[in-house]
Amino acid sequence: MCFFCFHLVLQRILIKIIFYKKIIGSRVFNVLVEHEYLAKASETIESELTGDCDDFATLIAACILSIGGEVRVTTAYGPGPDGGHAYTEVEVSHLDWSHIKQYIGLRFNRFHVNNIYYLMENDHIWLNLDWQTPYPGGEYFKATRRICYKCINGIWSFGK
Repeated sequence: MCFFCFHLVLQRILIKIIFYKKIIGSRVFNVLVEHEYLAKASETIESELTGDCDDFATLIAACILSIGGEVRVTTAYGPGPDGGHAYTEVEVSHLDWSHIKQYIGLRFNRFHVNNIYYLMENDHIWLNLDWQTPYPGGEYFKATRRICYKCINGIWSFGK
């Protein structure tokens, strides 16, 4: 997919995420346990966008997978009693990093974007798409342990 097409589709997805954040903010529970039920993206939509962080991470991942992007859902566990969190990351190595930074800076300028957060692993760049941050590439959840799950040929690597 060309950068321009990816850019337009990603923009639509991000606008929907922002819209959903306004609707669902008070209906979300930020709880993640290692053996909880993980809803399909369609179940989260059918439940009028109720769920917790892993349900929304799966929904965002499904949207990006549907346009040909490469994503992973990461579960992160922090120090102390606050438990954990789940969020989506999108692989952006094939895109021009300066275009990504420029787009996020312009589209989300009201948040005074100073830093774009991502992880580099081998030859991959994973951009943070945590829906709880104010913009794509927002600061990562503070964690001492992370587990990443990728979708390969339509099958999630959960539990492997």
